[in-house]
Amino acid sequence: MEKPKAVLLLTRPDVGNARFRAQLSRELRSHLLIIEHPLITITPLVTSLDLSGTDRVIFTSQTAVQAASNLTDQRVPSFCVGRQTTKAACQAGWRAKMLGLDSAALVEALLTRPLVDHILHLRGAHTRGNIVSKLVSAGYHCDEVAIYDQVLQPISQDVLDLLTSETPVIVPLFSPRAAQYFAENTPQARNLTLIALSDAVAAPLQSLHYEALHVSKIPEAVAMVDILTNIVAQSPGSQALG
Repeated sequence: MEKPKAVLLLTRPDVGNARFRAQLSRELRSHLLIIEHPLITITPLVTSLDLSGTDRVIFTSQTAVQAASNLTDQRVPSFCVGRQTTKAACQAGWRAKMLGLDSAALVEALLTRPLVDHILHLRGAHTRGNIVSKLVSAGYHCDEVAIYDQVLQPISQDVLDLLTSETPVIVPLFSPRAAQYFAENTPQARNLTLIALSDAVAAPLQSLHYEALHVSKIPEAVAMVDILTNIVAQSPGSQALG
């Protein structure tokens, strides 16, 4: 009898799940049963955005780029975290420059540059890194606006049943908040292989009874895809992926 496929449980908001899934090769997808079950949905907090008087904006996620682009036709230069966020900003018409792979690197990079008159961090309601407070302390004129909320969603009984079954489940997690929520609401989960975007994402997962916890060396989805590819390639009965 053929061994059942491992389940890949995707927990990002719908757009994020679609982006991650699109990065998986057809061969890799053929080894997995993919289930999408967002732990978070994105809801707008404002209906418009006026960037008059703003010299630069900061984007720390592709979600922020999309939300801002839907709120205004204005485009000003932007400082971005990560390659994918920078690419999304460029595609949406922003004059984007990447300043590091995480918020700490962005702040460090900005502190080596000449002061900019007015910077606006466009973000979600839940964020980390204290970007604005660090820049204000360094003398920058910097403000922030929460333009969307990340609303936690209940975990369905079907997914809870899956997580407590004998089926091997691989779960990539991309934010400390989502990881904390997942850990708190799936304490009986078993046969888990977890892939965390960073050490901060991995920290709340330590309480779970997992088979393996992999932490990405760089905080980018492409690195998590590489980890996933290696996991599948090394699983019993799998042939090496091309």
